[in-house]
Amino acid sequence: MINCVGITRIKTLDLDPYTDKDKSSLISYHLKWRNKILFVNSNGNAQPLEILALKSEWWLVNCLQKSLVKQICLAPQLGLVGIKNWATVGKKANKKVFLRTSPDLSLFLLQNTLSWGIKRTIDSIMALLLLFLFSPLILVIMLRQKLSGNTVFVRQWCVGKQGLLFQTIKFATNSSCSTFLNRVWSSGLSRLGLHNLPQLINILRGEMSFVGRYPYDLDEALALNVKQRKVLKIVPGIMGMRGRGTLKQDLGTISLLDREYLSLWSLVVDLKILLLSPFLIFLGKNISKKNYLVSTKYN
Repeated sequence: MINCVGITRIKTLDLDPYTDKDKSSLISYHLKWRNKILFVNSNGNAQPLEILALKSEWWLVNCLQKSLVKQICLAPQLGLVGIKNWATVGKKANKKVFLRTSPDLSLFLLQNTLSWGIKRTIDSIMALLLLFLFSPLILVIMLRQKLSGNTVFVRQWCVGKQGLLFQTIKFATNSSCSTFLNRVWSSGLSRLGLHNLPQLINILRGEMSFVGRYPYDLDEALALNVKQRKVLKIVPGIMGMRGRGTLKQDLGTISLLDREYLSLWSLVVDLKILLLSPFLIFLGKNISKKNYLVSTKYN
């Protein structure tokens, strides 16, 4: 049984308590729930209908907590602001929130292989061991950040496996620090990759992998076309077939690198990327198919 409700002319979520509610913009939603999944889409053709639960974040979180909904699936058409609002509400209501993506049979089969299951097991064991080994260093960095008056952690919405929205955790690296020592400290964290240490928690949660496709944030994921967005079915990685220059590359190039990685994927390829990445990233170079002398086409 499918229940559908068209909602329009409702105020956006009041995420900022200091925002003037009378000046909130109006938006229309189309809601559909099936098998404990709430599907949210934009719909400008629905008849005007005022629903109290959607006028404030508190009401919506409260309703979701008491509902049978287990997951929330968001359409890309909701836009960046709308998706962030629903992601924030879903997190507070302890509901998983997904960005809708197109199905891909080859990626589905890849993730259900024995090798891929071994990859996930290795990720968990390695993350647990590294978190234990680096725990003194992590505590030192946290203390140094706190004593210097800097923000300790920064969180950013990222699109994970199957379009799951989660927040990556990193140490803050503020290049505009007031003192020379603070600037050197922040630059060192970033240069050595130590700012990524908290992402070991993301790996333990199953949200990320050590090696995988590019971890697109919400802005980047929404900028992808329908075909490119298929790679969002795969878990993102801290490392992959990219180097320090990735940030200067366009999303089309990054998407091609993702497809190249998936076409070559094996546990051996992941191991090579894991070993080569620190050196190639330091040199500002990308990992490419030439490193593996393998030629396979991704469809």
